[in-house]
Amino acid sequence: MENEAVVLFRLIDAAYAEDLSNQPVKYKQALLRSAQELNDGVAAT
Repeated sequence: MENEAVVLFRLIDAAYAEDLSNQPVKYKQALLRSAQELNDGVAAT
C-alpha cells in the first residue's frame, strides 16, 4: 500500500506540478483517496 501511495503522489505531483510537501495532511489524504479511486476505477460520489 505504501509503495502505491508513493507512486500515486508522484503522479499527482507531476500532473499538477504542485509541491505537496508543505500541504496539510487532510489535503494530501483527500488527494490520495481520489487517486486510489481513480486507479481502482471507482466513480467518485
